[in-house]
Amino acid sequence: MCTRIVTATKQDMLNRIRGEYQEMPGLGLKLEQARRLWNLDESHCAELLDSLVEMRFLQRRTDGRYVRAGGERDSRASTYVAAAINANDDVDCLERDHKFANVGQRSTVHQS
Repeated sequence: MCTRIVTATKQDMLNRIRGEYQEMPGLGLKLEQARRLWNLDESHCAELLDSLVEMRFLQRRTDGRYVRAGGERDSRASTYVAAAINANDDVDCLERDHKFANVGQRSTVHQS
């Protein structure tokens, strides 16, 4: 029996992070929240976020939140994600739920 381990490259993770920020306008995460969302250690997460700041895709606010450069100030989606991460909710559920959520309304997803 062979076990295959798949690891994401730096570029894969940059693309994933970019995608999250593009899907949820107004998303603003602190380093600890981002680290838990993407299951990264602190140094790698900081490196990725700082790379996106250098590319001018993200900016870091004075309160430590990483937000989309030139993006909206805040949104309910951002508040929902940050609250779920802070409550240590299951990230898989969070990812599933935000795909069905629009700002201001959330669809119910039933588990089978």
